[in-house]
Amino acid sequence: GLPANCTDIAPPDIPASHIAVFDAETETWSLKEDHRGETVYDTTTGNQMYISDPGPLPENVTSVSPDGEYQKWDGKAWVKDEAAETAARLREAEGTKNRLLQMAAEKIAPLQDAVDLEIATDDEKARLDEWKKYRV
Repeated sequence: GLPANCTDIAPPDIPASHIAVFDAETETWSLKEDHRGETVYDTTTGNQMYISDPGPLPENVTSVSPDGEYQKWDGKAWVKDEAAETAARLREAEGTKNRLLQMAAEKIAPLQDAVDLEIATDDEKARLDEWKKYRV
């Protein structure tokens, strides 16, 4: 007899992007799509996906890569997502503003303490005023 997982039934002609799969129970060959090794892109996130299993491609993928950040799939192509870019820029600006306000608060605190304790020099009072102006 034949070794395990072997058959003497010839496989069918195999078109490109397919593989022949043998069903031992029915002793028949079938064709399955084979996209293993292909790189595709998730149309929801734009993330790259690597196909590692035989079978049809998922419905939410395309072989076309997004062209840079802030892209969305319109059903046919990647297009610029202005709203996402604007939101990202606003978040970035808000983060920068918060970091700068924190830095100003750290500079102001000891100067304000010196003024409150009436031990601040004229230079420290002037710097305190400048930092407060910067903060507002």
